[in-house]
Amino acid sequence: MPYIVLLLPFTLLLASCASTSVSTTQLEETPGELPSVSQVTESDVMYQVLLGELAGKTGDLQTATRAYVDVARMSADPAVAERATRIALFGRDYPRALEAARYWEALDPQSLDARQIIAVLYARFGEIDLAVQYFETIIMATQGAHNGGYGLAATLLSQDVPKKNALEVMGQLTNRSPDDFRAKYAYASLANTFAAYGDALNSAEAGLALNPDYRPLRLLRAQIWLQMGNTDKALDDVAAMTRDEPEDLETRLAYAQMLVEAKRYDQSR
Repeated sequence: MPYIVLLLPFTLLLASCASTSVSTTQLEETPGELPSVSQVTESDVMYQVLLGELAGKTGDLQTATRAYVDVARMSADPAVAERATRIALFGRDYPRALEAARYWEALDPQSLDARQIIAVLYARFGEIDLAVQYFETIIMATQGAHNGGYGLAATLLSQDVPKKNALEVMGQLTNRSPDDFRAKYAYASLANTFAAYGDALNSAEAGLALNPDYRPLRLLRAQIWLQMGNTDKALDDVAAMTRDEPEDLETRLAYAQMLVEAKRYDQSR
């Protein structure tokens, strides 16, 4: 049977749980907040830890997930809550993963990983407003990278989120920054991933209207044209880019790949 790699040394986890107060409050009642504390015995905590360890090692992910989410409820240690979250994600138990991730964030409000997981799960569940709220905080925290944070949002939304939900969330984020070409690029990239080529092209054109010299967006537009069957238009535009910047290796490589994709092998040599 499959094995899973657990995230903390077993002895460290036992020590952590033994030193913390515990709670049996359901997280669904107070999302994003610490539950009220009621004491339970240390042996109750240890039992859940042992149950989770043994279940994980025998491949019983459902039991392991349930046990570690229970430990997360009992513990005030964010590392335990993170562990519960990741085991739930590994077992594709998304409701429990969201529950544990909210508790993880409550214990460690600065954790960007926790916020990313919560944002993706809210998007997956169709909680659009909550997903947008979380993604906005992620974008603000990562403005210096990932195309101003929008690229990271697009990447996260492409992972196991239904197409309709992902595009709706990204669309709202883009609409809140109408003058930011990076947001347009991120939406175009995500829409292209989901084969929503019309939406992708519209966003790419809007981004290029804001910044005509942004080469990644121009390359993306060409790729969208290629996917839509406008082969000559796509190749002509990228060929012009290579003539303008003959030393740009990235553009030349993209052009060669597009030629191969268009089955124009003689030109790609």
